[in-house]
Amino acid sequence: MHDPLPSLSRLRERYGEEAVKVQLRSLERHGSVVDDPELWLEVALAGRFKFMPIARVDRCPCGSAETRLLSRFVFWNLLGLRECERCGLLLVSPRLTKEAMRSVFTEHYFEYANLKVWGERRGEVFADVLRVLKSRGVRSVFDVGAAFGHFVKYAREMGLEAAGSDISSKAVEVGREQLGVELHAGTLDELTLPEASVDAIVSLDAFYYVPEPRAELDAMRRLLKPGGIIVLRLRNCLWSRGRARLPAFRAVNRSPLPAEHLWGFTPRSISHLLEISGWRVEECQPAAYSKSLFGPLQTAAITLNRVVRQAWHRAPILTRSFNVVARRAN
Repeated sequence: MHDPLPSLSRLRERYGEEAVKVQLRSLERHGSVVDDPELWLEVALAGRFKFMPIARVDRCPCGSAETRLLSRFVFWNLLGLRECERCGLLLVSPRLTKEAMRSVFTEHYFEYANLKVWGERRGEVFADVLRVLKSRGVRSVFDVGAAFGHFVKYAREMGLEAAGSDISSKAVEVGREQLGVELHAGTLDELTLPEASVDAIVSLDAFYYVPEPRAELDAMRRLLKPGGIIVLRLRNCLWSRGRARLPAFRAVNRSPLPAEHLWGFTPRSISHLLEISGWRVEECQPAAYSKSLFGPLQTAAITLNRVVRQAWHRAPILTRSFNVVARRAN
């Protein structure tokens, strides 16, 4: 009888019969989700990750099933970074399941002992987003992925009605107790919230954690009043796509994206996704408090990049983060 995997004999010699048996049982629990069993087994035996359930993503949110593998990386399991050949969106597949992501965020992501620092370092981000909201006459806002609720608190102090949500029930509990803000635990589609009840929804450095972006955009639409807006602050993955093609990222190494991200958006790919999802993109600009290629001239560079974008919307955004503003089209 032949080994089911060609490399099994070599792995038994290197790691021992019992260790291989343990990981083979884990591999069996994954089922068909693992697309390269030999590689998965070798990385697992090398002690590179602990078992966390994973799921495969068969389609880009734009609808295309044509994706190509760029690199593999370890984040609680062996994951893959792919690129949609239609819209250029980066997507992680396989990736951690929704339940596994919730566990990771609750137990390992938030700095519960540094609530004050967590909020203070985001002051420029909050002011930048508030400018967008005030310029459009927004009086009520809901923050999706609010963490402890620092932006909710800030928006209330600036005169807006504000509430928010987060997938981490622990972060929500801490935010309610220490910041005194209205927060809901769960994903937006899990919550029972009044429809057409807010002028705006913001998601600040959180939308790339959403398992199903199209479903999330639909849930946002239901919560918004007719003509309402969303403001998404996103990491600019223009450079991540280039890094993913470098030889250093072809081996199982580190992700060109922050390891916990599920999606890698560029201004082009998020604009395309919003438009096919029934939104009208109004603004896509470099974000404040964002690293750029210009070092100490960063503030001036962001301003200049914004001016150029206003004059020519095809000009590239050169900052690490950007804001996209879209209005509910119907």
